[in-house]
Amino acid sequence: MAQTILILLAVSLDVFSFGISLGVKKQNLSAPKALYFTLVSTLLFVIPFSLSFVFAKFVPAHICYLINGSVLLALGFVYFQVYVLKNFTTSPKSSKKRPNLPQTQNKQENYHSTSKYGNLSLKWLAFYTIPVNLDAFFTALLVGFSMGNYFFVLATYAIFTFVSVFISNKIAINLSNKIKFDLSFVSGILFLILGALKLLEGLGL
Repeated sequence: MAQTILILLAVSLDVFSFGISLGVKKQNLSAPKALYFTLVSTLLFVIPFSLSFVFAKFVPAHICYLINGSVLLALGFVYFQVYVLKNFTTSPKSSKKRPNLPQTQNKQENYHSTSKYGNLSLKWLAFYTIPVNLDAFFTALLVGFSMGNYFFVLATYAIFTFVSVFISNKIAINLSNKIKFDLSFVSGILFLILGALKLLEGLGL
């Protein structure tokens, strides 16, 4: 039982990082959206978990770690690229020529900016459950058959997923509101670290 809890806590680390990556960009994940993300993630977990007793005999563990690590590293590089493009490619001339907007127009622009980054579509969330849950997917595929009671594992996984993505998102949002500079690079660092660890584990180092 204790080993199962530790495994599920470990795979929830990717979800925790995902919640932080949204929060530092001030993308608020509401409770219903977090629940939706949890349901889709649990569905992705159920499939390999149910088939684990078959595939665990044929798929080498190190290959799964290498795939997972590569995807996480790719996510980290993407986040850094977006951060660099957003913060270091603005033309000084274009910023000087920009007229001073009235206060009401500035407020309207800020509102639309908040709306853009604050609302997360269900389609977008469903898409990102795939790379974020690769660790959980391969873990369930390889060792799911030995994790214990079927329904207990699923319920525990769902609870850990919801708490990880929802709480981490709120913590990161509060932190980014208090610190007045762009923290979106943090998400890239987190994914790069996780990806590197998975690759090292897959290489047996």
